[in-house]
Amino acid sequence: MVNAGCYKSRSIAAVIACVIGVGGCSGSGPSKDDFVIRPIPSFAATNELSQSLFQKQFGVEKTLIGRLPVVGTATYLGAAAYVSSSEDLVDKEYPEYEQIIIDNPEYVSRVRLVADFSGDSVTGNLDSFRDPQNRSYRININLGSATIGTSDFGDDAVFGGTLSGTNEVLEEGELTTKSFTGGIAGQFLGARGEMILGSVGFTKGFTGEGAPIVGVFTAEQP
Repeated sequence: MVNAGCYKSRSIAAVIACVIGVGGCSGSGPSKDDFVIRPIPSFAATNELSQSLFQKQFGVEKTLIGRLPVVGTATYLGAAAYVSSSEDLVDKEYPEYEQIIIDNPEYVSRVRLVADFSGDSVTGNLDSFRDPQNRSYRININLGSATIGTSDFGDDAVFGGTLSGTNEVLEEGELTTKSFTGGIAGQFLGARGEMILGSVGFTKGFTGEGAPIVGVFTAEQP
């Protein structure tokens, strides 16, 4: 389980160390006849949403754990930006490393998270992936259940957990499913936790090979 407080370290190196899990490739998926690209938002639209939400969150206060609702649920909608892990990011701190990723994404996706305040958990998924060439990817990442708690540095409300994903790719005319695992860490913003800002990471990237992928997500209650 990811330490929910790791995000508050403000170091991209610590975030990567906390959120990246171990994953790889597995199995065969549906036949190539099932390979149909779902209609998803364009790269430009998702990228604009990612940038606008991040700018909107500047200056917004961190939510103290005692100010989160104690019952009910809340849905958060937003976007995420991703890059291959790079030494250039290691020494960067908030908000610089987030701004670098959001301004130079190799992929973007939509984000939907649901906070269950009664159960102190967050679930959700990341999907609708595109790259700057507007190519779409059959990637779906699910957050099973992240735990809501306090950071290592105070009473700020944060959450952290593991996640799992799949990417369906055509290989020699056959549709193959690549599986990978990773983690997520985030914090609530606003008087009552109306916004979320956080990081995600995957050990093997989206294909089961290559450099780790790290991302920054932003979301708010609709």
